[in-house]
Amino acid sequence: MKTQVQLSFKLASEALQHGGKTQGAQLLQRILDKYNDNLPPEIDAFALLRCTARLLISAVSEPSTVDEELLSRLCGIYKSAALSTRKYHNGQGQDSQCLLQECKWFEKTGYNTAVQNLKSWPVRYLIDLLHYSCHIQYPVNAPQGAHREKLIHDINSNYIQAILYTAQARSVSPLSTKEDLPKTSYSGKPPPCSLADIKLTLYRNVFNRYTQVDRLVNTFHESSASIPATEGVVESIRRKQLVLAPLAFEALLFMQCSNTRDGTEQGSSMVDELSFKHIFDQTMALSPPQKTYSIFADMILAAGTGNHSTSSDPGLLGPPMLPVSTTVNLLIKLITGLKTHPSYDAAQATKWMRCMVQVVLDQLDMGATVEAGKGPSPDSADVATVDLTISETHCMKNLGILAMLTDHALLFARSFDTYPAEELQWLATTLFNLAIDIYVASPSSSSSLSASASGSAPRFQGGTARSETGEHGGTESEGIGVTRPETWAKRAVEFADVLGLKQKGSQNRNQHQNQDQYLERSTPPTARARAIGGHEEVTGLARTLRERCQRFKWVV
Repeated sequence: MKTQVQLSFKLASEALQHGGKTQGAQLLQRILDKYNDNLPPEIDAFALLRCTARLLISAVSEPSTVDEELLSRLCGIYKSAALSTRKYHNGQGQDSQCLLQECKWFEKTGYNTAVQNLKSWPVRYLIDLLHYSCHIQYPVNAPQGAHREKLIHDINSNYIQAILYTAQARSVSPLSTKEDLPKTSYSGKPPPCSLADIKLTLYRNVFNRYTQVDRLVNTFHESSASIPATEGVVESIRRKQLVLAPLAFEALLFMQCSNTRDGTEQGSSMVDELSFKHIFDQTMALSPPQKTYSIFADMILAAGTGNHSTSSDPGLLGPPMLPVSTTVNLLIKLITGLKTHPSYDAAQATKWMRCMVQVVLDQLDMGATVEAGKGPSPDSADVATVDLTISETHCMKNLGILAMLTDHALLFARSFDTYPAEELQWLATTLFNLAIDIYVASPSSSSSLSASASGSAPRFQGGTARSETGEHGGTESEGIGVTRPETWAKRAVEFADVLGLKQKGSQNRNQHQNQDQYLERSTPPTARARAIGGHEEVTGLARTLRERCQRFKWVV
């Protein structure tokens, strides 16, 4: 056996002199393959692995077409190195200092090689190489400073892996196959076959790398008690966490989409809202810039309204990922963090309120709203009726959310003079148009009243009607009152009244400011007040809405 090993080394040496690096690496790897990572004591395993890795890196780095076979071999060498360090983890059979130097060499060389070839090597090999470099285990008795350096290395490696996994997940196409996946992405499991499972595997690894970085960072900060970290290192880690947070959120959204693929009712009950909020809590603790909040908001709105990116392949399509309740709750959580920014003011708050109201309106189904207002059907055994009941439940839930939002908006508007007039007008006209929508969709309305509705109760400019799109999950009914048009007409009038009071107060202030200059003006201040700002039409909005309500015999 010893003679065979010596012969193999001699052949490898001759191959390097007369052949090339690739041939030399192949001959050395035959020794590793022969013993299946269980080399005899007379062979220095790390020296053999290091020599083979050097030759492969040198060969694959030559200016020519990337040889994927060599890259696969290089990843295999690093896998063997990780296994070998685990074998000698307790320092048995190896000098601890020498073992530590070998570990550092593989770790540093693997990381640097991957970073230097980010733009030229296939992503799957880069990820595998970084993965195995993270699994290099230092000796137990290694200095504390060495373990601290390894923490930083593992944070950086997992950070890059998360970014690479995200890029690969976004680029999944109908031509993608399981061969495009890193082998470490499904270790110990059968490789995924369908496009949806391939993409799910990639996004799941994004989220796993994010959670791994979070654990490593916590360990790093705990170790800072004995070895203080420099400000530059701490800030670098913080920036990496801020980059990864939106990627983890994107991954979690897709994972949620995969859960809802079998049906909206089942999927909505499976929403893991706490995981989304946990990402927010971790991110807000890092004092993120407003750009980070904007990225989160874009993803929430896209997922909540069904405008997320889709593929031409049916296997990658899915329903809106988030129910209305989750969408609104996440936006509220986001706004809570945004309030700490100095630039956050009442104008921004009211725009967020409009955004959340519009999200709910976009998911209302008027047919389900009317049926929900009738109460339960006695023919609940019928499949179609059961489906309708589900739709009614969702609609009642969404209307309950809308009632909650408008309650908060009305309280805010009555408490603060800074609520913009245009937002109050939008809420008043939008909610009155919702009342008209519910009324017109109701089959119980008489033909004469319907004709009156079409002639005397038109939509008001400035309001936005609901969009008849998909349904979202809900749990319990919020009360039959939210399905009555009078409820929303009354709320519209309340907003219009607040608007009128604010405008009246503004006009009175303008009159007082003009009193000192009254003699120099050709127009009396009372006449000027009626024309200030062109709000003559808006100041009569409450009166106009009340007139419309009287025609419908709605008591507001």
